[in-house]
Amino acid sequence: MADHWIVVDRKGLKKQLSSRHKKFILEELLRNSLDEDDVTTITIDFQHIGRNCCELVVTDDAPEGFRKLEDAFMMFGESYKVDHPEKAGRFDLGEKLVLAFCTRAQIETTKGTVKFILEKGKETRTTGTTKRKKGSCCSFHLEITKEEYTSIIAAADNILIPEGVIVTLNGLQLRPRKPMKVIEGVKLPTVIGHDHRPSVRKTDIHLHKVEEGEVAYLYELGIPIVATDDQFHVDIQQKVPTNWNRDNVTPAFLRKVRTAVYNETYQLVDSSEAATEAWVTEATSDKNCTKEAVEHMMDMRFTDKRVTADSSDQEATDRAPLEGYRVIHGPELNKDQWENVKGHGLSLPAGKVLPTPSVYDETGEPEDVVPPQDWTRMMQCAARHAKFLAKELMGATITVTMVRRPPSCDFRAWYGRGKLDISVGTLTFNLTHIKRGFFEAMSNGPTDDYHKLLIHEFGHDGGKRSHYGKPLNDALCDLGAKLARLCLDEPDKFSLSYFTRSFEGED
Repeated sequence: MADHWIVVDRKGLKKQLSSRHKKFILEELLRNSLDEDDVTTITIDFQHIGRNCCELVVTDDAPEGFRKLEDAFMMFGESYKVDHPEKAGRFDLGEKLVLAFCTRAQIETTKGTVKFILEKGKETRTTGTTKRKKGSCCSFHLEITKEEYTSIIAAADNILIPEGVIVTLNGLQLRPRKPMKVIEGVKLPTVIGHDHRPSVRKTDIHLHKVEEGEVAYLYELGIPIVATDDQFHVDIQQKVPTNWNRDNVTPAFLRKVRTAVYNETYQLVDSSEAATEAWVTEATSDKNCTKEAVEHMMDMRFTDKRVTADSSDQEATDRAPLEGYRVIHGPELNKDQWENVKGHGLSLPAGKVLPTPSVYDETGEPEDVVPPQDWTRMMQCAARHAKFLAKELMGATITVTMVRRPPSCDFRAWYGRGKLDISVGTLTFNLTHIKRGFFEAMSNGPTDDYHKLLIHEFGHDGGKRSHYGKPLNDALCDLGAKLARLCLDEPDKFSLSYFTRSFEGED
């Protein structure tokens, strides 16, 4: 051992690998065979032969076999695969990791044979000159449990066998799976060279249907890396930047993949439930998600008749559902999704689509105020009664004005507190849209139509602008109840004589 600078403790390596699912044993060996040029047949014989003991033999017909015999036992050798991103190998570790679980093994290839024997606690390795004409045959006597053996057999079904290669497991062919869709020329990060330098390269992505009972996986050249629970199996056709155990990728890499896949398959996301799945949410949060793909998500989730809740026009927001619009509220999309939606103009504020008419418009014509001396007697009575009701029902002091507005403003009246003095409210009657005879009808006292109009306008007290929200509804109910009580407690205040009493001494 003094002759070696570095020595690998097989038992220590086994402990380091103990937390990994033992399916990696079969995957590493199969990955090595599939990486070889012109391989057409891979035969796997995997048998449980005793307590915590299994025999695994993997044979392939790759013409070249091992490039160097020492590749069978040398870790981190200069593998030819590192400069070929379309091959999965990079660390020259595959067989060596499997050896950590062996009591004996043999690797026979076109360059010779290597035997590994553990006997009476002593590990030995011998090389021989027996050579195969083509391919390699790797035999391993493994220390794994029956449960681990069973789980490895079950996991073999998750491997995507490429077309043109026949792989059999215990005499049964693992079915090749033709991709349902191929996305060509996707720019994705990969690793190239012995320094594993990051690089971006165009590659293809194969999508496979997730069949009943399966869990979707992200793959590297047919070998599963990590479960994703996405809509498809996604098989990257080049080296994938993974962690050391090759069982995960960075969130940034997964997001790039999901965005590329969704951009090409968004039309297959055909329900509101599917459009809220994690992979769609992540894809539509990415700045590289196309307008068409984001719009499809919005259509699925919110229909194509939608508006965004508009705090600047609450009445439009409240009215939108009554007009058949789906109102989207802030928390329903994340920040990045909102940026994409707004950037592409895929949902307009409710106030832009259904603007609430404004009483006062800076671009409109000035209002035509009717001076009090030109009011009829019934107008004066109505104004005084309105002030009385404002004080009794709201405890508010108000002023009353009469105006004529252009026909474009179709409000009969409006009410609001002053901007400078909020203690004083202003009730304005729009004579242009008040029906002829509205005030004259009160010659016998305040009418129902008059009281309905006042209750409605006073309901807006306190800044309650919307005609459709709960605050206005509650205010109207409260005002109606108070008016009923006032009529019962002080009926004389609603009599004709009180309504039309003399104006002497009043402001």
